[in-house]
Amino acid sequence: MYVYNTASRQNLAMASDININDIYASHSLVSTYIVVLPDDLVYERVSEQLLAEYPADWLARFLPVVQTADGSEIPIDALRGMVSLGAVNNTEVLKISATTQNPELSARICMIISE
Repeated sequence: MYVYNTASRQNLAMASDININDIYASHSLVSTYIVVLPDDLVYERVSEQLLAEYPADWLARFLPVVQTADGSEIPIDALRGMVSLGAVNNTEVLKISATTQNPELSARICMIISE
């Protein structure tokens, strides 16, 4: 995923208007996202979204799904262990990877995190 600051986004159509400060700001945002995205709230949202989109019994084939008094949930630490984040070649490109035994599910986890 390409990360850009607000100024870069406004100027994206006119690439000649992007300056070095925009690139530095975007690069800094990638570093910030790598620190912020593994937060419990992000993974709670991933768990909630997956359980809203897929049946719990189907998810249980690929992820640990536990039953609670409030319903089903996917443990945050389990999700966190499946996901990796990193800057690609020290650029403003953020790579989000999720590893499960189902490629569709892995892709969906990455999409939820990117949203």
